[in-house]
Amino acid sequence: MIEQQIDALIDEELQGLNHIDATDLQCFIEHRIQPSLIELSLDTSGKKWKSCYLLTEHNGVNDSAYRAAFDPETGHFVRELTLADGTPHYLNRHSDLEAIIDAFAS
Repeated sequence: MIEQQIDALIDEELQGLNHIDATDLQCFIEHRIQPSLIELSLDTSGKKWKSCYLLTEHNGVNDSAYRAAFDPETGHFVRELTLADGTPHYLNRHSDLEAIIDAFAS
């Protein structure tokens, strides 16, 4: 159920984007997946974890350094960075999708 709500929220926010670089938006769209529950580390040592929904996935074509996720507890979008040891790290969160997509292709 929550997966459909997240998808609807993304679709709604995508309709309202005003100042996003076309390359960043295209990168997000090409890497978007169905929301999938994942555990993200809140620290770089992997001792504290949080359940979030992954929204994008690397596909080998113009991958971003980041993946996008959604934190259902806070209602915020999350920028995830996979650390060198493979740990999916909860890098930061933003109240809107536009902030996550900004510089997404970088």
